[in-house]
Amino acid sequence: MPETAEFPVQGKSVKSKLYSVSDCQSIVKKAIVERLKKFYRITNWLEESGPLVKVEIAITKR
Repeated sequence: MPETAEFPVQGKSVKSKLYSVSDCQSIVKKAIVERLKKFYRITNWLEESGPLVKVEIAITKR
């Protein structure tokens, strides 16, 4: 993923005990941000001004 990529995280949940999909989306977004900051050696906030990269998560009962 490019350093400046815009990456909205969309999520859905099917019969999961994790009711707050928005919380799960936030956790995934934060994990991606932290990984990109480490990869690109960035210490401040990522500027999401580049190409759009859609991230989708699905949570299912297990």
